[in-house]
Amino acid sequence: MTDGIYHVRFSAGHGQIGEGLAVIKNGKVNGGDPGYLYTGTMIQAGVTATSQLHIKQWNPRVQSVFGPLKAFDLALAGSVTADGFTVNGSITGQPGQRIQITGKFISTAA
Repeated sequence: MTDGIYHVRFSAGHGQIGEGLAVIKNGKVNGGDPGYLYTGTMIQAGVTATSQLHIKQWNPRVQSVFGPLKAFDLALAGSVTADGFTVNGSITGQPGQRIQITGKFISTAA
């Protein structure tokens, strides 16, 4: 996976969708959207990717795709594509709270 800036789109159950930006560099992830910040890791092994993310609300007027949560962790796994990645997973400890995230490479990062 190329280090850089990715446009991320995520969807959870019942048609809840969102999008933001994530910077991936040396296996670390930092990003955000209008209501939440993302920090964590994304590790590539061949064509597979695994990620552990901590999601934290910064804007109390915006709800996550999971509803009015202030903070949560995601465990994700999936594949690297020619122009990004697709991972699926759930809130850690809550396997019924599923999410899919796709990332499209848009630029290199400094």
